[in-house]
Amino acid sequence: VLTTSPLAADVTLPGWQSDYEAALETARQEKKPILATVSAVWCGACRQMQQLTLNDVQVARLVETRFIGLVID
Repeated sequence: VLTTSPLAADVTLPGWQSDYEAALETARQEKKPILATVSAVWCGACRQMQQLTLNDVQVARLVETRFIGLVID
C-alpha cells in the first residue's frame, strides 16, 4: 500500500503527480507505467534530486511521454 502525506502535495515538479489514486487512474487510462520517486522533506539528497534531476526539462518531458510520474513523500 502506497500512501502520500500532505507534505507531498507541496511538491511541484513538472510532469509529476502527488496523489497515488489519481496517478493510478491516469496510468490505467493512458496505459503507461507509474514511475515513483520517494522523498522526504528533511532529506537533503532528496531535495537535491528534485532540484537537479526531476525539475530538468528533458527529464520532465521523458517522464510525461513514457510514464505517469508519482512523488511519494
